[in-house]
Amino acid sequence: MATIPSGQKFHTVPAGVQTVERGSALANSQREIYTMQDVIDTVSQNVSANPSVIDLKVTNGTAVTGTTNTTISQNILIPANTFTSAGGALEFMARYQKTGTAANYSSTVYINTSNTLTGANALAWFSSNPNTLIQGIRTARISANTLTVYPANTTALSDYAATSTAQTSVAFDPTVDNYLLFAVQLNDGTDSAVVEMARAVKYE
Repeated sequence: MATIPSGQKFHTVPAGVQTVERGSALANSQREIYTMQDVIDTVSQNVSANPSVIDLKVTNGTAVTGTTNTTISQNILIPANTFTSAGGALEFMARYQKTGTAANYSSTVYINTSNTLTGANALAWFSSNPNTLIQGIRTARISANTLTVYPANTTALSDYAATSTAQTSVAFDPTVDNYLLFAVQLNDGTDSAVVEMARAVKYE
């Protein structure tokens, strides 16, 4: 791999120009010749993964009330080919607000190739006592068309918690549309809850 000579100045010639000096086999074996493409390739292989926002929702989703069924309040579309390499990371977060203190409630984040809970896979679960606010965040690894994330059935507001439960792994095809579904389940239908904010960020 090329070493970028950050403390030097140099002149360039076309790649086809012969630049090997005449010398002994030993001297020539200790010389390396690089093109500007080598430098570009080196930079691209060593640059840190830059985060980019897939979507940010800052308006309320659909209010969930009058039911104890798990119901989608907000969704984020991950368009096909948002992830273009074999690996990366997907970070997602949401803030849930509940009115009323009749009972506990919980929120689950799912992923699906359509905007429906039918056939969806759970990625995270956040629960609360009768208090009104939940904010949760997770980061999923993408490798070999699989999302691997902190155990989806373990209550924690972030990844920064220890657990003996195995990670959750779900199939993920980056070449098709995928939806993050932020759902709410009320324990008492007289309460009401909504996703106030949701965000998805990619690292690749």
